[in-house]
Amino acid sequence: MIATAFLIATLAAASGADRVEDAFERVLDARGAGYERHREAFLALGDDARRLVAARAESDDWREATQARVLRGWFREPEAMRTIHRTVRSWRNARERRTVEGKPRLEGASFGGDAHLSSLVATELLWKHADTETDPQLASYPQQCNLVRELAALRNDVATSLLVWIASEWPAPPLRADAITALGELEDRRAIGGLVAIARSDAIRTLRRHAVIAIARIECLEALDALERLAAAELDPRIRREAEDGVAWVKVIIPW
Repeated sequence: MIATAFLIATLAAASGADRVEDAFERVLDARGAGYERHREAFLALGDDARRLVAARAESDDWREATQARVLRGWFREPEAMRTIHRTVRSWRNARERRTVEGKPRLEGASFGGDAHLSSLVATELLWKHADTETDPQLASYPQQCNLVRELAALRNDVATSLLVWIASEWPAPPLRADAITALGELEDRRAIGGLVAIARSDAIRTLRRHAVIAIARIECLEALDALERLAAAELDPRIRREAEDGVAWVKVIIPW
C-alpha cells in the first residue's frame, strides 16, 4: 500500500499527458508484485488513463495493445477482475494443503463463465511472468506453463474459461498446446466448443491434432458427437484418423 501511494504521488507531480504516458510505460515494463503496484497507480489516474488505454488498445504493437485491453478491463469490471484473481490466488495459497489421496483440498470459487473477462485475466496472469528483454509472446515459458497447470487443478468454470482462451488465442503455440492438453485432462464438457473450433480451423496442424485428442479424453456423448462430425468433415488424413480413433475410444468408454 505504501509503495502504491508513493507511485501515485510521483505520477501526480508530472504534467497530464506525460504523467499518463509514463504510468503506462511503467505498467508495460513491470512484473510480479511491482506490476500490481504500477497497475493500481495507473488506474488511479482516472479519465486520462481511460482515454490512453482506449487509444493504445488499437496499437499495432502487440505488447501495448494487449496491456491496454487488460487495463481497460480493470476500468470497466474491477470487481469481476478481482474475483477471478482471488480464485487463482486462493489456489496458489492452498497448494500445500493436501487430502489423503494427495489431491488439492481446495474447491475453487466459481465465477459466471464470462469468457471476455477470463481472457483479460489470463492475459494479465501470463503477462506478469513475461520477460521484457525477450519476445513477450514466448517469454518465461516455464513459469507460464506452471500457471496453466495451476489453473487446470482448480477444476471449475473459471479454469475452463481461462484455459479455453489461452488454447485459442495466446500467441505462443507451446503454451496453447499445454492448455489444450489440460482441457482434455479436466474432462469438462464446457470446453468442447472451443476445442472443436481449434480442431476445425486452426492454422497450426499439430494444435488441431491436440484438440481432437483432448475432445476424446472428455469421454461424453457431446464429445462423441463432435468427434463424429470432425471425422466426417476432415480432409487431413492424419487428423481424420485421430477423430475416428477418438470415436472408437469414446464408444468403448461411455455407458450406453
